Amino acid sequence: MHLLTAKLHFFFDICKFFCTFAPNIKNLNSQFSIPMSPINQVILLGTVGTEPEVHYIDRGIAVATFKLVTDADWHIVVAWRELAEWIEQNVHKGLTLRIEGKLHNRSWEKDGVMHYRTEVIADVAQLI
Repeated sequence: MHLLTAKLHFFFDICKFFCTFAPNIKNLNSQFSIPMSPINQVILLGTVGTEPEVHYIDRGIAVATFKLVTDADWHIVVAWRELAEWIEQNVHKGLTLRIEGKLHNRSWEKDGVMHYRTEVIADVAQLI
């Protein structure tokens, strides 16, 4: 009886697979692929490790920068505009914070030396 149940589960899994991906199959006789778009999404839950620094650039646009600690990793978080102003008012070192955003790599040269930095550009911040 167990063998019959296993075969039925396998049959239903195969049916679900083809029902789900059949529209993406170009030619049944050739290898098929599932089109995927690149995703740059980061979700972090951690402790604010440094007091946020907020400064204003052209036309009064706020930019907040701080570090978020997850386990033993330190992440540099950058927030812009209204989110930066909210962070300035509500976020302080030691609080638990959830961040959603995107990874951003940047580089610059200073005194003939190249510097590299990976930052999380925050779209959403939530106190936990």
